[in-house]
Amino acid sequence: MQTTNNTEVKQDVSLRTKGEWIADETRVIVEGEKQICECYDYSDCNDENLANAAYIVKACNAHDELVKALQDALNNVIKPLMVSAESVDKNKLYDAMCKAEDLLEKLNSNTPK
Repeated sequence: MQTTNNTEVKQDVSLRTKGEWIADETRVIVEGEKQICECYDYSDCNDENLANAAYIVKACNAHDELVKALQDALNNVIKPLMVSAESVDKNKLYDAMCKAEDLLEKLNSNTPK
């Protein structure tokens, strides 16, 4: 469990809001229904905050596909090459495998990192 500003933060991915995330000029919403956050003061809706909202939306929408692609790359490319390919630089392949496994662990973790 991670602590942020003296508040415990627990992430349970099974409880997260599912669906297509969208950012408009003042808020982040999911599938047109559930509002995740909103700028109540229009002065807060500056370019930086709008860019941050777009970044969060992009990451949320790509998360499940990223996890699947990483898992597929590990299982179908990297690990089989570790065993069979003689012409592959095994050190670089091993580094890529470790990074992919670390990222998968981080993405699938119940604790934010």
